[in-house]
Amino acid sequence: MRERIRRINLQRQMLTLITSKPGCTIQDLFEAYRETHRAWEIRYHLQWLVRQGVVALRQGPRAIHCYPTGKRLAT
Repeated sequence: MRERIRRINLQRQMLTLITSKPGCTIQDLFEAYRETHRAWEIRYHLQWLVRQGVVALRQGPRAIHCYPTGKRLAT
């Protein structure tokens, strides 16, 4: 149960960051969460948000950027 709450919290924190700063790079996400989470956890949960259709990834000239799609995360 504790791990599930931690996972949901990471997903919501990532979504909050992406929503408050549209166009943030994947590097920004790693810098924000690498102190408290492993790299594979950050990648996994970002992929999960993309699969749910809540976050879109777009290739920029130098990096991949994250944008909110406007779809709400199911509670």
